[in-house]
Amino acid sequence: MAPDHRALIVTKEPGLGTSLAKVLEGDYVCHVLAAASGLQDAVRRAPASTRFDIIIAQQRMSPYSASDVLRDVTAASGSTRPSVVCLAYEESDRNTFIREGGAAFILLEPGRRDFQNDVKDALRQVRQHREFQGRNKLRVLATLDRFADEGEFQTFVVKVFQELRYAAVRLSHGPTEKGKDIVCYEVNKMGRNEYVGIQIKHGDVRASGGKGNLTDLWRQALEAFNSPVRFDDADHYLDNFVVVVSGMMNELARDKLSDFLRANHAHRRVFFFDREELADVVVTSCPQLMATIQ
Repeated sequence: MAPDHRALIVTKEPGLGTSLAKVLEGDYVCHVLAAASGLQDAVRRAPASTRFDIIIAQQRMSPYSASDVLRDVTAASGSTRPSVVCLAYEESDRNTFIREGGAAFILLEPGRRDFQNDVKDALRQVRQHREFQGRNKLRVLATLDRFADEGEFQTFVVKVFQELRYAAVRLSHGPTEKGKDIVCYEVNKMGRNEYVGIQIKHGDVRASGGKGNLTDLWRQALEAFNSPVRFDDADHYLDNFVVVVSGMMNELARDKLSDFLRANHAHRRVFFFDREELADVVVTSCPQLMATIQ
């Protein structure tokens, strides 16, 4: 029977990737890539239709750190990244890598190709890491349940986007900044700023009727795209609109909102995060915020 789990192995040396894949045979279906053009590019070249359970990535030589491995994988795979194992050159990087959300750490030694014991230990660490993340996710979900109103939830989401390294994150204000509760921007790979509006919803969003229905979101999304936002340099129209919900947003609600926005040529720039997805982001990519959650 073929393994259910999938691993992406990204190394500078093809022979190293092949050696690791042989050790993982039977437990993981492995996809090996060379990182000659950089780790981020290599991870982005992985099959888009495949969801990897683990990414094993080789650190470049100093001063590139194990933490840089984690940040590159996050940048390439998204905030809800798989478990990350670092093939590292410096033992001193271990504690920082684990503290920032890495799952396991394999120390490379020149010329060595026998990794069986190291990989088995790393897989044990990955299992422990997933159990730890599961407990942390329950803590985040309990925190979301304790928010009494939308204002508390807004403050929490601001902290999330700040730790995700978006720039100029702030609560929106003013008569021209309609349809968005939070605004910020990020710099894409071409050095261009992409401006983001975030709409907060406390509670569930349903396909019809009652509190949290889609009518307000339709109106707010269109207002958000059609009204400029003041940043330090000038006014800018949004490139992306994000709906963040403290409760659940089912597929029917997402489909209906997407269909409406498709008719208004905005569907490619709208993203949804409900409580489960937001909790995954916090657990995998916001260690500083996670440390404050009881």
